[in-house]
Amino acid sequence: LSYMNAYSVITNILVFPSSLTTKDALKGYLDAWNVGKTDTEAITYSDVMSDVTSGLGAIVSVVSGVLVVFASISLIVSSLMTAIITYIRVVERTQEIGVLRACGASKGNVAEIFESETAVVGIVAGLIGIGATYLLCQPINLFLKREFSAYVFTDIAWLSPWFALGMLGVSVLLALLSGLIPALLAARKDPVVCLRSDE
Repeated sequence: LSYMNAYSVITNILVFPSSLTTKDALKGYLDAWNVGKTDTEAITYSDVMSDVTSGLGAIVSVVSGVLVVFASISLIVSSLMTAIITYIRVVERTQEIGVLRACGASKGNVAEIFESETAVVGIVAGLIGIGATYLLCQPINLFLKREFSAYVFTDIAWLSPWFALGMLGVSVLLALLSGLIPALLAARKDPVVCLRSDE
């Protein structure tokens, strides 16, 4: 094309930098070249890799948002189920509540019994979730390394111990909050009525 003086035939040029650092240096060179140039003299370029990574980032953000919504719904449903189960336990143990109150237990003691039970439920649920996460991380990482063997990366799926402790704390807190209303209802029951109950 240079020999034929046919530069007008050239519409674009593909450049493949050898690394990310050289890519940034190349973009800096082109930006420096375009300083002070007219539109016809300036070089218009597009960073395909940046476009791809930004597109993937947008997809990951959308998927993460959807997962957060599903996780929030599951937390709400599990909290409601914990509250229902705690209330069922309160109804089934009406006579026990009456006996405890007759023996000198205060309203706070009765509430603490049911709250401690919901705390145990929260601890067990949190430990099950953490254990399932640790068990699933290994096969996920093995699958990704096998399918994308051309790329060298560390384990993508992993759970930090601090995140695990945070998950356990959130699980216990949600269990305590969901069992609070049934525990207060149990504490406010009349001991005489409870002792007369057939349940």
